[in-house]
Amino acid sequence: MSHRLPVLLLCFCFLCSGCHRQQYKSVAIDSEPIIRVLLTHASGKIPAIITVTGTYQMSDSNKRLLAQGDSLPATRVYARDGAVCLGEQKYSDSMLWLLPGAESRVEVNRVAYYGTLQCLASSQNQLQIINFLPLESYVACVLGGEMPLSWSPAALQAQAIVSRTYALYEKIQKAERAFDVYDSVLSQVYPGIAGETALARALVRDTAGMVLLYQNTLFKAFFHSTCGGHTARAADMFTYPDITPLAGRECQFCCNAKYFAWEYHVDLTELQQMARSLRLPAFDGMATGRHDRHGRLITVDVYFSETQKKSIEAEAIRKYFGTECLRSTRFVMEGSGNGVLFRGKGWGHGVGMCQNGAAQMATEGFSATQIVEFYYPGAKVYRLWQ
Repeated sequence: MSHRLPVLLLCFCFLCSGCHRQQYKSVAIDSEPIIRVLLTHASGKIPAIITVTGTYQMSDSNKRLLAQGDSLPATRVYARDGAVCLGEQKYSDSMLWLLPGAESRVEVNRVAYYGTLQCLASSQNQLQIINFLPLESYVACVLGGEMPLSWSPAALQAQAIVSRTYALYEKIQKAERAFDVYDSVLSQVYPGIAGETALARALVRDTAGMVLLYQNTLFKAFFHSTCGGHTARAADMFTYPDITPLAGRECQFCCNAKYFAWEYHVDLTELQQMARSLRLPAFDGMATGRHDRHGRLITVDVYFSETQKKSIEAEAIRKYFGTECLRSTRFVMEGSGNGVLFRGKGWGHGVGMCQNGAAQMATEGFSATQIVEFYYPGAKVYRLWQ
């Protein structure tokens, strides 16, 4: 069950960079907003390839028409001298809009998208391609990128609520930036139209406008694959306010998940390479450093002599060996032959909704609202638009 629309939506944020005092941004939401997605696979110094099947228009930063046509064959787009170039044509503006017709299809590097494209060139000849589209269309595409569409409808509806909350929070927080979210795991996996199906559209339509609020305040609805028995506190894992919905809670629902428990062995050669990458003179062992109350490591001590060590963020160690090898920072280490054996639980950062736990809750008959309010204690579901 969703609650009534709040008059004014607040958003948790920080008072200043690097401090932990919280402040609020306020914004009135009464209709579906547009989300701005940075297409990371098509941004940078390497030219991207844009194709439009059907009619299109092209305009500059002042929305002045530059070109139009019945179709746009595969064409390179890149930045040069601080301006956007399309094929051999260099435009005088650092911004270019590409607006496909209502029945047209736009592709970037062979990936199809809804909405319009904005191309931005920097003075360093970096190109950003940003996809503008309605938030509900974005969520429908994200749903298949973040959760198997074969899972129970209640779990998928819960994911839609969480993904919408996450995106809306980022939109409000990043209002001064050129884009709201990345198209990757840096935000949420957005595969474009390929992620959307009739089922995804129906599930998103059923939850249209539904987001999580805590004390009438929007928050960053983190989520992950598998918590391993207890979700993590956001303030331990990220620079984020310590609020009740993200304080961590016991989860009894993911115990049968594939990566509830896992092991990974690293041999001595790899450990020595890691030490060199950390600019340490040698590798002499590893030990657990700081951790949260449930055993999720915050730091790891890497020894380069019997008594000398360097404290490294556990997440950095995880990323070094690969997040599909060390699946979380909730691990212990033990000597094993000529190396170290990592024994861990869960997959992901552990904050917010446990997706495998949500899947099991749905199988047991819990509703989408019950699932998200379980994983974000104290938060309630509100419908902001229909």
